Amino acid sequence: MHIYNIRSGGGRTVISYSQLHYLYNGRNETNEERSDLMRIQLFANAVAVTLAVLLLGGCGGSQLTVEPITSTGNPGELVGQLDAEVSSGRQNQFNVLSPTLFAKAEQNLIDAKVSLQKGDKISYILDNVAKAKAQMKGAEKNVEVAKTALAKTIKAREEARAVGADLDQ
Repeated sequence: MHIYNIRSGGGRTVISYSQLHYLYNGRNETNEERSDLMRIQLFANAVAVTLAVLLLGGCGGSQLTVEPITSTGNPGELVGQLDAEVSSGRQNQFNVLSPTLFAKAEQNLIDAKVSLQKGDKISYILDNVAKAKAQMKGAEKNVEVAKTALAKTIKAREEARAVGADLDQ
């Protein structure tokens, strides 16, 4: 984070928080102070991500198009493919950047697995798989928008995790 100081001549001077702290206190910040600043920055980033997710979720008024799956496919194989797709989505932070659609896709995957184990109708299993696939496509679109809109915040989150910050508090 930087603070910009606009001069009357039109030029900009960039001052970091640590430089500002030094100017006011006449000394370098301690590790504890640096840690506190990092927590504040992480909190601000978390608030920004939460607001963006809420805005994206609220703007997602379009209905998902569920494409039916033909009953000629092997349900077990289709559920396995969906499981891999959902796992890949989690690794790509779909659960963070499009939590509502991703949670619905996960629930439909669970329903499909349970139905498969119980031996329910194939049409019911395929319906859950089709819904989950549509939700994953919608989540993917939301993630693309979020990654564009929140590029700096996402980068800050990744950097914080790289230095060992616990963001799950």
